[in-house]
Amino acid sequence: MKLVEKQLFQSLLKNKVFVFLMFLLSVFTSFMYFFVRFSIDVNYKRLQSIAVLNEKQQLYWTALTSNISLARSFLFGFLLLTGFVECMFYYRFFKENKKQLGCLKTIGYTDSELVRVFLKATTVVAISGAVTGCIAGYFASDILINANKTTYLIENIQKGVSFSTLGTGLLFPCLVFLILTYIMYGMVRKKECAVLITEASNQSSCGSVLRMADRLSMLFPKKQRMPVRLALRNVMALILMLLSVFTMLIMFNLAYALNKSSEYISGAQMEGRYYESELRYDFMMQALSENLSDGQAEVTTYSKSACELQFGKKKDSMLRQTVGAFDESQKLFELIDKKGKVIPFPKEGEIVVSEHIATVYHMNPDDIVKIRIGEETEELKITGVARNAESNWVYMQKEQLNQMLGYSKEAYCGIVSNAVLSDEDALVITREEREKELLRNSVSNQTSAVIVQVMGCVIGCILLLLAVALNFNSNLSDMRILRMLGYKTKEIRHLLVDVYKPVILVGFFLFLLPALGVVKIILNSLSMQIEEYLHFETGVGINLLIFGIIWVIYFAIQGLYGREKRKR
Repeated sequence: MKLVEKQLFQSLLKNKVFVFLMFLLSVFTSFMYFFVRFSIDVNYKRLQSIAVLNEKQQLYWTALTSNISLARSFLFGFLLLTGFVECMFYYRFFKENKKQLGCLKTIGYTDSELVRVFLKATTVVAISGAVTGCIAGYFASDILINANKTTYLIENIQKGVSFSTLGTGLLFPCLVFLILTYIMYGMVRKKECAVLITEASNQSSCGSVLRMADRLSMLFPKKQRMPVRLALRNVMALILMLLSVFTMLIMFNLAYALNKSSEYISGAQMEGRYYESELRYDFMMQALSENLSDGQAEVTTYSKSACELQFGKKKDSMLRQTVGAFDESQKLFELIDKKGKVIPFPKEGEIVVSEHIATVYHMNPDDIVKIRIGEETEELKITGVARNAESNWVYMQKEQLNQMLGYSKEAYCGIVSNAVLSDEDALVITREEREKELLRNSVSNQTSAVIVQVMGCVIGCILLLLAVALNFNSNLSDMRILRMLGYKTKEIRHLLVDVYKPVILVGFFLFLLPALGVVKIILNSLSMQIEEYLHFETGVGINLLIFGIIWVIYFAIQGLYGREKRKR
């Protein structure tokens, strides 16, 4: 049996590109999971042990919770990609080596003995890749830890993972890959030796693919029919190329949107704010103190409270937000819409929502929402969507809000002024401090953008490499025959290789709008999870850059793989 194992291992290793890709994808599957989890587990457990969290710790807790979902998404996303590559690898291997396996079964080797060889090979690749990814994730997690320290101003952030996380990241992917290997062996399991040796079962499907390729090629001009017919024989390569284009469009546009979102939010959050300082109280104040209302500086007050919004047709669609209200006559703060126009402050029975709430929960002007504050409930009409509002804020008339809270119309819990004020009972935030806080918050999005860009480039390269590898492997015999018939390298390239260029071109324009739609859905989903607004933005420049990157990667991989094949 050892000689058979050695023979089958050598057969597997002949597919160096696929074996390397499976190892590389196993590394990335583990790396992306542990890269995030090493910055979560210890800190998450520590925050759980704290009875009352302060404001920064609460924000950090929310971020850790969303990062747990992000780590799981990375794990399952790369599991799908790696599993797909593994299935495609074993499908090709069993298809091309049916005769060899049939001969082994003829001389007495059973299916259980043969499948154990492939399970061992999968285990070696999966475990070695998972351990490598875990080690790399440990060192790379410093990036997220430093970003969290900068964003949340928490110093005692530690690195570490729990045993359950280790088991999930190391053993779960290996188990999935082993199950897929066992399933793919079903191509030869319990098959008659004669059927495997003669490959009679594969003729009908091959003939149907050729007939379909012939029919589709007739739709093209006469000069292009032969190259198109040859290209359409390899459906898997076509699917992989289209999938790589679609994936890169999504990942790079998502990274661009995350990066631009930071700039957009930082800029919008400073618009319409003409005050130099803000005083926040933990309780409602009844009247301005003399040192704050002596007339030397312009001062205005505001009220705020936790609230619940009920919207849509479902009565149980309650959304927990913060409601704020400013004096209508003040000039230190203005609500501004998406077009840069000033929104009048709401009157009684009206409400203005933030762009975050309007975008994520599909609210529009003239919609009716119910707001509940404590035991009081009011029905309000949306009169505007403010881009410079706090992410989870809505605004209503101050007198109406104070009435719902049970206070007089002069009561307040915050002050803004065009001068820098101070009060022992209040948290003072200057304009400069607010700008620094917005800048710190943008670090997280920028870090996420870099991660997504790297992931997009890696996934795109892998899928393109698979497509090019499938194309060359499928056409090697055709290339040799054409070369013996006297065709030049340029002519062979035109017939068998260059025909895939239009696939990338068509795929790019075909998937551009769907990819942007997927990006919007992802951003809205993330906004709901982290409870912060992620603004969608794209442009001609970024998509032209993606187009150029795809072509550079394609030609680089094609050139490298073509040179490797010529050496053989």
